[in-house]
Amino acid sequence: MCTEQRQQTPWLELITLRERDGQTQTELAERLGWTQSYVSLLESGRRKPTPRVIKTIATALAVPYSVLVPSPRDGDDDKPSTTDTDSDTRTGVPAA
Repeated sequence: MCTEQRQQTPWLELITLRERDGQTQTELAERLGWTQSYVSLLESGRRKPTPRVIKTIATALAVPYSVLVPSPRDGDDDKPSTTDTDSDTRTGVPAA
């Protein structure tokens, strides 16, 4: 993937983490039980992952879920970001 494509993809972090571990798309796909083409679609941004897919990838790459989820407030690091862990999972009510 060329530099120009990397700057356009919302999944730059996935690519960086995969390469950090020295894995190809094929190797990561095999590890997850997916196809290489599905990993490619995710990395290119042509396929939007579900929260379950993000969690599966985060677990496989040994990183927190939040690393793979873009912050809704870019550049606003002082305030906590809202994630699905900010609500009571039993009721779906946002945490106070």
